[in-house]
Amino acid sequence: MTDRNVTTEVLLMELQKAIAQEYPPEVVERLQWFLHFLQHGSVSATCRHFGIARTTFYRWWKRYDPQNLSTLMDLPTTERAQEAAQNKTLFLLPPLTEHRTPVWLRKLRFFLIVVFLINAGVFLAILPASAASSWNPTLLVNTEAFQVIDDADTASDVYIQFGETLQKTITYERTSGRFNFNDDVNIQGTASGTHLHSEDMLSASGSVKIQPAADSTTAVLVLDADGGDPVLNIDTTNERVGIGTGSIAATLDVDGSIYFTGGSGDVNGDGDILTDDVLLLRNYINGSTTLTKEQYARADVTGDGIVNYSDFAVIYASQFGTVTNAKRSEAETVFGVSSLGVAGTYGDEQSYLRGKLGIATASPGSPLSVSGSVVIGENVGSKTADAGLLLEVHGAASGRVLHAQDLLTTSGALIVEEGKKTWFNGIDYLYPYVEGASGTVLKTDGNGVLTWSTDGGGGLTEESADDRYVRVAGDTMTGALLITEGGEDTWAPETTLEVKGTMSGGRLSVTTSEVVGTGAVYINNDGAGTGILLDSESLAHPGEAIDMVEMQYDGGNRALNPHLLFGYNGTFDVNLYRKSAHLLYTDDSFYVRQTLSGAYVNASSTFEGAGLTNCDPVTSKLVWNSSTKRFSCVTDQTSAGESTTTLQQAYDNDANGGDATIATNSTDDSVRIDNPSSNGTDSDYVFEVENDAAAKIAILLDQNGTGTGMLLDSESLAHPGEAIDMPVITYGNGKALNPHLLFGYNGIFDVNLYRSAADYLKTDDNLIVGGAGNTITLNTVEYTFPAVDGSSGTVLKTDGNGVLTWSTDGGGG
Repeated sequence: MTDRNVTTEVLLMELQKAIAQEYPPEVVERLQWFLHFLQHGSVSATCRHFGIARTTFYRWWKRYDPQNLSTLMDLPTTERAQEAAQNKTLFLLPPLTEHRTPVWLRKLRFFLIVVFLINAGVFLAILPASAASSWNPTLLVNTEAFQVIDDADTASDVYIQFGETLQKTITYERTSGRFNFNDDVNIQGTASGTHLHSEDMLSASGSVKIQPAADSTTAVLVLDADGGDPVLNIDTTNERVGIGTGSIAATLDVDGSIYFTGGSGDVNGDGDILTDDVLLLRNYINGSTTLTKEQYARADVTGDGIVNYSDFAVIYASQFGTVTNAKRSEAETVFGVSSLGVAGTYGDEQSYLRGKLGIATASPGSPLSVSGSVVIGENVGSKTADAGLLLEVHGAASGRVLHAQDLLTTSGALIVEEGKKTWFNGIDYLYPYVEGASGTVLKTDGNGVLTWSTDGGGGLTEESADDRYVRVAGDTMTGALLITEGGEDTWAPETTLEVKGTMSGGRLSVTTSEVVGTGAVYINNDGAGTGILLDSESLAHPGEAIDMVEMQYDGGNRALNPHLLFGYNGTFDVNLYRKSAHLLYTDDSFYVRQTLSGAYVNASSTFEGAGLTNCDPVTSKLVWNSSTKRFSCVTDQTSAGESTTTLQQAYDNDANGGDATIATNSTDDSVRIDNPSSNGTDSDYVFEVENDAAAKIAILLDQNGTGTGMLLDSESLAHPGEAIDMPVITYGNGKALNPHLLFGYNGIFDVNLYRSAADYLKTDDNLIVGGAGNTITLNTVEYTFPAVDGSSGTVLKTDGNGVLTWSTDGGGG
């Protein structure tokens, strides 16, 4: 509290000045509060002495400015702020330091102040009570920060009282560590905390909503008195309830025993157990009616939570028989019925009894024990007809298993329904649906399915066998197989597999492991017909396709594994194969009796025919005439070193629009186009290429060497070295579709440069000025950028010579 630089001497001088300058009484009294506090060092003692609240003391202590006494005046909040600003310099005092005042002077001053205080006390005593009515201290929680109450008192309870007459208090009880309200508490918003404790009773006149935190799965927790698992645990996140467990694993998780008290049996709730209750329960079990929740609870007389035949039997017996020894536990429900006098049908619902059921016996040894005979179905005879019977079934006896421990016999027929199996020695057999012909036998398929079959007499003859088929998994056969048409069996097979007639199918695949020999397929035609005739109706696939591995040669130029090898009388010496892409090749002579056409014909040694003549190698050249389909010698017009006719006439003198090719050699390794005639009519361009074809390249420069791809050496002083003219630029996906320049690497062109508007050069990609010390000129100013990026928040600073460096942002100051 003594954080302000205020001493007792300063307060005495301030108090003297307040009285001398006739400040309001509240200023004088508040200075007395502060003086008392500095003398005793306790806010609680000061508040008790002057009868004020601690919050009042703290509020004015925080407002107090030793150089401005108007801060202790009662003014509205806004006026006080304005007044403080206006009067800031009205009451300035020179700084006070103890080192500047002599000791004798300070003692004299202190004596005078004490005398003044005595006089001031008399003066305050005679002030009327109305003088302080305008500044009566109150607890202004709505405008001031709530301060600590009784921080120096550590023994007694702390309380806040509202009103002299009202006397409503909030007390903090130190011993019990809790707050105590002497009246009701009404919370219209949200009350939060870790615990809400009610010593006697916690009640609510409205609804109680329990909303856990987002990361909590426990909304309601009733703890065990001895600190074990909670008695009740409600998980609102997963919508589960646990009883006796802290780890809920199901919608209702109970760790311990459960006891249900059975219903009364008065299903309809009219106060009596009558036939109406029996009929209502019977109809429910039959599925012809439903029960309300209340009716369901009253009908569950066994208390097992399920309404079924057990409950019906008890209620039924209470009306038409006598129920004895009725009891229920967790393990079983036991009841005895002396008689059931009324027969009836109770539907096909399933009923479950825990334990054993005894009929005519009080100690059943099996799940169902009957003492005496059992008659199922209608017995038209008298009761004496049951004598000696153990089990008699009138009608159908059904079930999964009918078992006799020693012997199962029948005096009549034993019928197994169609489609049902019969078990013999652990194997299921399915018998045929009809009787077999005389002499046939039962044949199994290995899976218990029996069919009628002709008895082979120890072996299968051809006459008694049906058509044979090769199994999908494959068959092994010793000897030869002959496949003939019309059942002819006089033909003797000469090979392992022989087909007499037509063999057809979707696909014939032959795989061989032969290393040498005739190959995978061998066709020996000894007749006068065609060896192989391939008749294909396909319009989109070849008649025959031959695929080979990589071509191998015999050390020279002859293929060892050609696609086709032609022979005569066992001598195979002419081949034909694919040597490379789109090139059909033969290592032997090739003769065409009629017309030979194609894009390229190569003869390694001799090429004869087609009107070929010997041309003069100096003055003539060999050309092809597409009209006569013949070669001929014409005058070579390129021997003088320059073209005297058109390029097409000189180098491709045909009419089919073929390419004009200028070939160079080691002696003449360049092509030159001289200056055009000064008086020519078409001399605007030295070299002109006109291309009207769509999506075709006008000039392709294919540089396969290590030199420069294109070098432009211009001596012009008034014209550009290169000018590129384009139509209006069009865009797609944010990039120019027809830029002036497009740069690429390894066939990928992804960087462009073009004129986007008047005097604007633009690129849709990144532009990097690389290398340390390189500059870039912007608006005629040359800049050198830093070699590395600056840290976050730094700015570029120039040295006045265009050199930029990263610098801390000064924030405009």
